[in-house]
Amino acid sequence: MPPAKTDRQLNVLAVRFSAIGDVSLLVPAFQQVLASNPELNIIFVSKPFFEPLFTGIDRLKFIGIKLNDYQGLRGLFKLSSLLLNFNQNGLFLDLHDSLRTKILRSIWQLRGKKVFVLDKGRAQKAALIRKRHKILHPLKHAVERYLDVFKVAGVFINISDRPANSAESGVSEISSIPTVDTVIIERGTVNWLGGKLATDLPHYPQPNRKAYQLGFAPFAGFDLKEFEPEKKVDLLKLLLKSYPQSTIILFGGKEKQAELQKLCKATSADEFNGSVVLASDLAGNFQEELKLIQQLDLMLSMDSGNLHLAAISGVRVLGIYGTTHPYLGFSPYGQEQSGTVGLEGLECRPCTVYGKGKCYRGDFACMRQLPLDLIIEKINSRLEC
Repeated sequence: MPPAKTDRQLNVLAVRFSAIGDVSLLVPAFQQVLASNPELNIIFVSKPFFEPLFTGIDRLKFIGIKLNDYQGLRGLFKLSSLLLNFNQNGLFLDLHDSLRTKILRSIWQLRGKKVFVLDKGRAQKAALIRKRHKILHPLKHAVERYLDVFKVAGVFINISDRPANSAESGVSEISSIPTVDTVIIERGTVNWLGGKLATDLPHYPQPNRKAYQLGFAPFAGFDLKEFEPEKKVDLLKLLLKSYPQSTIILFGGKEKQAELQKLCKATSADEFNGSVVLASDLAGNFQEELKLIQQLDLMLSMDSGNLHLAAISGVRVLGIYGTTHPYLGFSPYGQEQSGTVGLEGLECRPCTVYGKGKCYRGDFACMRQLPLDLIIEKINSRLEC
């Protein structure tokens, strides 16, 4: 039974500073918590870059912190005092469980504050990636782990408050089991760009498009989660041949722009002229890039942040998993089964949680032997659903 509604306002301060994929998965978690609790306000502390992800979420206040301004133990004491001013009488949620947040929460606990911590399931994930006697089964999704912290803190979660997602069809029931496509995010849930259309951006291409607009994010935070350069080129060429009347937009961070340009040049034959563009050439900032993602028919991505950004936007996705695995809890939220592809039958998979480490076999089979035709086949089925 949900708690009786009161006029009492409850403030929760939540902290997470990590990679964009992890932070983006807080969007559906926060939305569900806020929908279940009209009296709740969330103060979320993270890196300033992530602020556009949370624009438009009612009763959520974003606080951007430049971590370089709070280095060392003295800096963390200063930061803890600053954040304490935002939430004197509320709850504190550590949704990161890093060394930095461990120190912050210890300071808050010494000051008598109630602190609740994310359970990352490290032991379960270690059992899933170990070289021998691997226990391959689906673990709890990262979004569910975030929700668990709120539940332990006594915050009510109504499972019926989860929104429906236009990226999938035929979904009739809600489940917390991460292997079933049951949690689907409504397209355009977050009002990125304040309602401005991607086609209004000054450099947006205006082709007489007859087919699809596809996103391709060929990079990840770690090389172990990527195809080798030659295979990235081969995949892009196959995409162009398979969808000749489509526009393909390449996504990648600032540090990857030179490599993306090389990828464009490698596929710049006359027959494909104008079919491939860089997201960075179309969008002037992260907020505009998020709007570009919302306009896609499908995002093809490695196991990376762009995959999760598209999924929480309600866009159909296909995530390529090699050394990692959707069972680790980082599958595209709402498209856990149909939105992934990988080489099945390898006993060594997965060998890493986040992309750190080395290939157990030494031949990188999970990525080198994954057929590109299988990826196109999966894309076809995703576009048809």
